This record gives sequence, structure tokens and C-alpha cells, in this order.
Amino acid sequence: MQTVYITGCNSGLGRSLTELHLKREDRVVGVDLSPQSLADPQISYLHADLSTESGLNAAQKQIGALDRIDTAYLCASSGHYGPIGLTPDGVSHSILTTNFTNQLRLCRMLFEKLKDSQGTLVFFSSLMAAMPCVHYEVYGASKAAMEGFLRSWSQELNG
Repeated sequence: MQTVYITGCNSGLGRSLTELHLKREDRVVGVDLSPQSLADPQISYLHADLSTESGLNAAQKQIGALDRIDTAYLCASSGHYGPIGLTPDGVSHSILTTNFTNQLRLCRMLFEKLKDSQGTLVFFSSLMAAMPCVHYEVYGASKAAMEGFLRSWSQELNG
């Protein structure tokens, strides 16, 4: 049985991965903004907003309490559709924080556990990181920033 860590575990790709690992009888450690929707004894669940400092601190405690992590999936993401000129600064800040800044911080928190277990970190990006998409500029920029960070970090880790 593997221990998998999944952000955004209650919806979309995160939910699908959670269900897949539950079928495999893996231990799932999940974090999501919405209340837990899957009742299963194999899930250790944290209801937290990863765009906030308190949510990230709670995730750090959750990660610290684990003896190992074999795979971490960073699925949590946030977006907004609308003209950049009409997008409130708070919305842009929240998107960048959720999709880049706090993803980077989660990578650092997860690193030692993944290193010890020779585990895998999986990050999900978007075509919007590489292709222009009107009214999704901040979302695309946040995903492109994370891709750039991960490419550089991969070079660092692989020498």
C-alpha cells in the first residue's frame, strides 16, 4: 500500500485520482477547499484553503505528521474568466498564490518525504501556460510560472 498526497481531492482530476488510489487500496491523504465528499477510512482529509497562510500551515502540519509519501499530486488550482482590466487585484493575487506561490511552498514541504521514499511529485499544468487564451491571462501566467520553476528545479535535482 502506498501513501499518496492529493491537493484538490474532492473535484475534477484530484477526485478521479483519489478514487483510483482508493480502488488500489492506497492510503490517501487529501486536502481540499470544499468539505469532504468521499467517506472512506483510507482517506485522511484536511479541509483547508491553500491560497491562505492558515491553510498552508495546516497542510504543513498534515505533511509533517506523515511517516512517508510515495506520490504527491498537486491538483488544487484556481482561475477566473474575464478581461484583465476588470479583474480585481485580490482575484489575481489569489490565483497567483494558489497556482504558483503556495504550490512552490508545498513542493518544498513535500520534498524530504518524497526524497526519503524515492517518491514522485506530479504537477498538473494547462495548455494556457503555453498558448494565449483571452480572459485567462492570470491563470495562464500562474501555470507558466510553475512550469518554469519545475523545469529549473528538475535541473537542480538531476545535476
